[in-house]
Amino acid sequence: MDLLDATITTIAAPTISSSLHGGPGLIKWLGASYALALGVLLVTGGWTAAPVAALAAGVIFFAAFAQR
Repeated sequence: MDLLDATITTIAAPTISSSLHGGPGLIKWLGASYALALGVLLVTGGWTAAPVAALAAGVIFFAAFAQR
C-alpha cells in the first residue's frame, strides 16, 4: 500500500508543481515531505492505533481533500 501511495504521489507531482507554479525543487520537497509524514505516522500512530480506525480516517481524509 505504501508503494502504491508513493507511486501516485510521484505521478501527480508534475501536475501539483505546475498548479502551484513551482519548479523541480518543489517536486523533490513534495516527495520528501510525503515520505517524512508517512514515516512519522507509521512509527507513532500506525502501530498503536486500531488498523480499521486508521484506515477509515485515511479514507475520510483522502475523500475530503481529493475533491478540491
